[in-house]
Amino acid sequence: MMKIGRPKGALLVEAMVSFALFLLASLSFYGLLANSRRAEANARQTIAATAYARQLLESASLTGYSSLKVGSVAGSRTLATKRSGVSGQTVFGSTVTVYEGPGSDVKSVVVTVSWAQGKISMETYVTP
Repeated sequence: MMKIGRPKGALLVEAMVSFALFLLASLSFYGLLANSRRAEANARQTIAATAYARQLLESASLTGYSSLKVGSVAGSRTLATKRSGVSGQTVFGSTVTVYEGPGSDVKSVVVTVSWAQGKISMETYVTP
């Protein structure tokens, strides 16, 4: 009587296929992890840029209507970061532009903050 079983080497092929599937799943998970860390860093930079823009808008509002001169003023701020033991920095460039109107006795203040990965703009109106 003859035994019917697996051919020689079948277990090795199954193990290699299983390892390849595990490797593919692991690499996919690593890609998702890298993308989520990049998105988190981008969100942190956007939050910092928004806080900087709000600070500039508040400063312009507190300056007062008569002290606001029509035109643009550029500036920058460097934010030092440390995440998971890795230090870095983000440089934010800013432009504060004052316009006349939309009506009489109203000045429009537009603040634009930009950095390597993005840009935001905020606007407020100042009256006497």
